[in-house]
Amino acid sequence: MSSFIAKNRYYILAAIGLLAAFLIFFRLGRFDLRTDDVLYSLRSIGYIDFLDSNLQTSPFTWFEKNPWWSRLSFHDAPPLVFLIQFIFFKILGVSLISARLPFAFAGLGSIILVYFIGRRLYHEKIGLLAAFLLTIFTYQTWASRVGYLEPMALFFALFTFLFFLKGLENDKFFLWFGVFAGLALLSKYTAIFVLIAALAYLFFENKKLLFNKNLIIGLILTIFIFSPVIIYNLMMFSARGHFDLQFSILFGQDISQDWPIISREVKGFSFNNIVNLGQSFLGLYSLPVLFLIVISIIAASFRILPGLKTEKSYLLPLVIAVLLIEFSVLGASERLLSLLNPFFALVLAASLYAFGHYLWQKNYQMIFSCLVGIFVLIFIFEIFYNLNTNHFYQAIGQGGKHYANNLRFDNGVFKELGNYLIRETDILQKPNLKIKNIEDLRLNLSEDAAGSDVIIYDRNLHWFSSLWSLRRYGIYYRSIVIGDTDLAILMPKIDFRDFFQQAGAKHLYYIYGTSDFEVDKVAAQPNRQFSARIADLFASSSGSEVKAIKDQQGKVAFKIYKLTLNN
Repeated sequence: MSSFIAKNRYYILAAIGLLAAFLIFFRLGRFDLRTDDVLYSLRSIGYIDFLDSNLQTSPFTWFEKNPWWSRLSFHDAPPLVFLIQFIFFKILGVSLISARLPFAFAGLGSIILVYFIGRRLYHEKIGLLAAFLLTIFTYQTWASRVGYLEPMALFFALFTFLFFLKGLENDKFFLWFGVFAGLALLSKYTAIFVLIAALAYLFFENKKLLFNKNLIIGLILTIFIFSPVIIYNLMMFSARGHFDLQFSILFGQDISQDWPIISREVKGFSFNNIVNLGQSFLGLYSLPVLFLIVISIIAASFRILPGLKTEKSYLLPLVIAVLLIEFSVLGASERLLSLLNPFFALVLAASLYAFGHYLWQKNYQMIFSCLVGIFVLIFIFEIFYNLNTNHFYQAIGQGGKHYANNLRFDNGVFKELGNYLIRETDILQKPNLKIKNIEDLRLNLSEDAAGSDVIIYDRNLHWFSSLWSLRRYGIYYRSIVIGDTDLAILMPKIDFRDFFQQAGAKHLYYIYGTSDFEVDKVAAQPNRQFSARIADLFASSSGSEVKAIKDQQGKVAFKIYKLTLNN
């Protein structure tokens, strides 16, 4: 068996890669961009730090002329992921799929890296098993399919971890350890866990290496690569009296002037955070797999089985411990916990192999065969759990038991709304490609309406999704795409139909949300009656046309009213 795996390891790895590619890329555009993934993707289109919100501003909106340092980073995250997405958009065009592709490739790459890490920590078979386990983890597939920063940060963190392991054998690899540590931090600050774990391991296991020349040079390279963020924060502190959003929260700085809606603070280690951390894991994996992960962490931490007593046996539990402490201090959401996925896969693979090897050596073949059968059934169920969570249009069974209801995104229809606007309006006719400062985004309603279609939308619509599917055309294409309540503030006593007709607009559209799913639960309540009146106004206007866009269940999600103003 061992010789077969050794001879065919790359074929086996290729098969695992194909399964991973299917689980990650299949129906990648099934659900809309709906949360922070919108904030990242929107800004990546033009590599500008602008969120179209007065409540979370940035250097782009603070200054009439964008200062040179403002493009070194972003006000709430480091710049590398934005830059990578920007490149993807330039090559493939702007779409829902191209927005997610960088993270999908990072997720696939992480699975391949786990194989090489497992092989170096233990041996070939554990590397392959760890890659397979990470492939079928529901949580890993989910994390690779949404456009959060974590998959990219994890990809570079795993490279960092791999070169750290190689550096323990040949110190020249510590240089690459430093390079990838810098790239990981340039993707997301929480990736610092890999540096902390690596240096802590050296402190306990081999203090001499802490003074190794190549390691020190590698750490200098880390600082150099991360230096754009350092410069950005120093300049922001000079201009505004605080650092970027994440560091301001970390150091407890006053950010009420620039980011009044942000109330988070780091409260330090908390028992409640530990309880919340434990509760957060429920539902991220199927219950049988989660049980196996917990048991394997205990087994690896205490080296219960002979196969877990290797030279680097404490390294995986140490990484997991550092991450759990980090989350216990900072607090953690589902997206952040995904950093644990590859280390869970590695420790589970090592424990399963060690347990199986122990049973085989003790001639417990019957027990071994029964357990193999049970584990195969568990892994098959995890694949079903994965598909049911990430791919099926209609989930089967009960949330928490048969799919992860806290990970599952229902099938939004904002992408259908966007396709309709592209197909039926001239929303793409005036690209605004050279945006250098805030002045380039200001529109004149009268001048910019001439000869164009004007789109008004229900301001109660889901804020994140409408920002991506509607407002981005007002930012990057100089189209008039405006919320109904915003228009009412600008024209309190003017009939906007007459205004746009006199301005020379071709058509006037109103997008009204009828589905509770597509309505922003926070913003909607005060304005629902106003939006209903606007919809009635359009419906009663002479020559009004209406188009209904339905969701997967056949329910009307949007009504789009159209008035022809000038032929």
